[in-house]
Amino acid sequence: MQFNADRPSPGSYVYYHITSANRTAIGSHVMQFVQHKLVKLQALERNGEEMLLEYTLLSQQMQGTIQIHEWAADMDELQSPLVLALDNNGQLKDIRNFAALYQKWVDFFAARMQKKYKHLKEAADNMIAETARLLKDKQRFMQAFEGYSAWRFFFRDNYAEKKPLERKPFVLKQYFGKVDLPLLMESRWEEEYELHHHRYSLVNNAALDAAQFDRKAFARMLKDLTGVFNIRAELEVAMEEQFHYNGAHWLTQAEMFLETKVSDWYSITGAHTLAQVSEAEARHPEKLFQAEAEA
Repeated sequence: MQFNADRPSPGSYVYYHITSANRTAIGSHVMQFVQHKLVKLQALERNGEEMLLEYTLLSQQMQGTIQIHEWAADMDELQSPLVLALDNNGQLKDIRNFAALYQKWVDFFAARMQKKYKHLKEAADNMIAETARLLKDKQRFMQAFEGYSAWRFFFRDNYAEKKPLERKPFVLKQYFGKVDLPLLMESRWEEEYELHHHRYSLVNNAALDAAQFDRKAFARMLKDLTGVFNIRAELEVAMEEQFHYNGAHWLTQAEMFLETKVSDWYSITGAHTLAQVSEAEARHPEKLFQAEAEA
């Protein structure tokens, strides 16, 4: 039997509390952040070729160890709302209001960033100039949505027919700078029915596809990053994901975890959680963020 998680109906919407945490360690140097976001996702249109979703950031809280983390949060504010066009496999194909993002940047956002980050001097000028260039290049802008981030919750292939068990390659492009991370993924679909209620679940587990991994390029990247020669680039990878959908085909709860490490001196760990919340809860994001931080 094949399962098909259909699409949400136009006009329907949900609120999500999303938490993202990332930790990068190079020797004794550690960079990390935790970001909480409250977002609204609404289905606008759907036809035989695509579906339009509107993504709106309602509130956020960022706790990071370096300045770029705060800048990233500001960029999240800039790119809201977004009108996202998804193809029949749930993959992002277009951003319909891309021109409006550039106009928002020109009208007031660039000036705000210049004032906020003026203490960074030349570094701020470079980031502002690069953002302006990015907002003129839609294809390059959209590439930022392809990495291993919370956007993956929404750009899934859950609209296509699925077998209860699938094993196939999965590649995270340029995960290590210019080096891809090839994985072998096992996916399990389940469908549960109860009276007036049913739900879908997808569980992914993945391991390194050693045959496709460019170990030499990875070793060169580590050498350039650390200045250490003769590196044994023995990469360890752990990846686990769970996605749960309701009968209206909206995500209700999800978790994603990916850890890559070389021995105990280099590692990147990313974890993302999503929980659907009620409209009443969405009125008090600070309570959601605080409860998650204390959990």
